[in-house]
Amino acid sequence: MTKINRILDGVVVSDKADKTIVVSISTRSKTRYKGKTIKRSQRYIVHDPNNEAKEGDSVQITNSRPISKLKRWRLFKIDQNNVINILDVISIVNVILDESNLDDYELCQIDLNGDGNVNVLDVISMTNIILEF
Repeated sequence: MTKINRILDGVVVSDKADKTIVVSISTRSKTRYKGKTIKRSQRYIVHDPNNEAKEGDSVQITNSRPISKLKRWRLFKIDQNNVINILDVISIVNVILDESNLDDYELCQIDLNGDGNVNVLDVISMTNIILEF
């Protein structure tokens, strides 16, 4: 059993490969000279043995033994905070627009996975569709 030294929080950027995800981790630091705050992000290739994490999910990763040439991290935990129920999204849109021009069928088309839940990326694409009307 490997010892857990570091646990990092990040967002899944890509889940296209089999048993592999790409996680982006953002950090903020101050410069030495003027003390300005700068934001940096680093991408990690992470082992996901069950293909559980989807794009846009907030995850925790931990270090592990080398699995392949680039994979030195494995998935520790998935935070499901980024998943919203499709019915909640429809009710929010109806409140915002009072009488929505979009029907429920068009909003359900935004659900990319078809599991009744909407990712953060799905909500962003839905707001772009609403702003077009």
